Amino acid sequence: SFQNDTVFPKTYSQVDAMYNDTTNTTSVSLKNYYRNVSYNQFTIQSFLFPQAGPEDVIVSYHDIHPRSYYSPYSANNPYGYLDEAGRREREFTLLDSAIRYVKNFIPTTLDMDYDNDGKVDNVVFIINTGVDGWSSLLWPHRWSIFDRSVYMHGKRVYDYNLILADDDYYFDIGTLCHEMFHSLSAPDLYSSSGNSSYNGHWDLMEGTTSVPQNMSAYMKQKYGHWIEDIPEADANGYYTIYPVATSPDCAYKIYPDRIHHSNQFVVVEFRNTSTPFDGTVYGTGARIYRINTDFNGNHSTDYSTA
Repeated sequence: SFQNDTVFPKTYSQVDAMYNDTTNTTSVSLKNYYRNVSYNQFTIQSFLFPQAGPEDVIVSYHDIHPRSYYSPYSANNPYGYLDEAGRREREFTLLDSAIRYVKNFIPTTLDMDYDNDGKVDNVVFIINTGVDGWSSLLWPHRWSIFDRSVYMHGKRVYDYNLILADDDYYFDIGTLCHEMFHSLSAPDLYSSSGNSSYNGHWDLMEGTTSVPQNMSAYMKQKYGHWIEDIPEADANGYYTIYPVATSPDCAYKIYPDRIHHSNQFVVVEFRNTSTPFDGTVYGTGARIYRINTDFNGNHSTDYSTA
């Protein structure tokens, strides 16, 4: 939190539930979402620090700077950062300070490095403020603290998500799950370059909804590794596919022109709005989309070369 901030808009228990609620199979939480979309292959257990204060109030690191220090410079905000380098320095220093404050509250017995690569698997910083403009410091995002070495109990803090708590539109389960999938290496599927993209609400990584929808079968296979492979439909016949939300046997790929375009194929998958975490997609039925393996996401794709 920043200078002159009020208390967080949610309680400790409410935020803990957003991450860890598994009361039933359809509970809307980050943990339950990833259990569902991974076909019970992947569980994320989140731990919130510091622990709750009296009456379930969230306790936080309180920064020495006001919010304006972390917003872009303007005539109305002479205290803001000037450029990308200034933004990075202020952001990483803020997170470094927060880690130094909180690390003594974290038990040394907590396994923060499940894959034993010397780094904390992922850290989520929840800041008591609303959003600025897209791609600014105070905007939900995933990044890595790459310009300095920050440690918690001998493990380097590197990958992280930054989440804004004082904005119901962005502080929801959809945003938490979207940013977490970035930490698992998945790219954005929306376009920021003025080109069109057509995933819309079909995929978590484009038109993210507050109750998050599934990723597409291809995204699950390539970035989640929860589908071993998408088989090829290469002969005439009948093929059976099950809902993306409930079975890894949910898609086939077809190469329209393997000789001239071996890097491109279409995926046929089945979506069902009555399945968990797919109630917000456009409808029930087959979805067909093209994959071009020369590109990684749609964020800055130039479709004239695709």
